Formats: sequence, C-alpha cells, structure tokens
Amino acid sequence: MTTEDILRMAIARGLTVADFETMELGMIIDFLTTCQNAEYEARNPKRTATQADIDAF
Repeated sequence: MTTEDILRMAIARGLTVADFETMELGMIIDFLTTCQNAEYEARNPKRTATQADIDAF
C-alpha cells in the first residue's frame, strides 16, 4: 500500500486537504484504523450470552 492509497482512503472517509497539512501520516493511519473499527463494530454488534448460549456451550 502506498502513501497515495492511504491519502485516497482518508479523503473517502472525509478528511480534507487542509487536514493533511496539520496531520502526520501516522495520525492519518490512526484515523483510518478508528473508522474501520467503528464500521466493524456497527456491522457486528456485541451481544450478551443468554442461558441458552451457556447451556449449548
């Protein structure tokens, strides 16, 4: 993955060119990681095990 790919993904996630001037590459990667984790958690919500789950285990 190139720097250009990372910047393209960041723009797709809503960062602006002005944001790139104030953020370092590591900060942008952290931003992308946080976005990816939030999307994953939204698609895969945590649930509490029920007694039936424990019994099946």
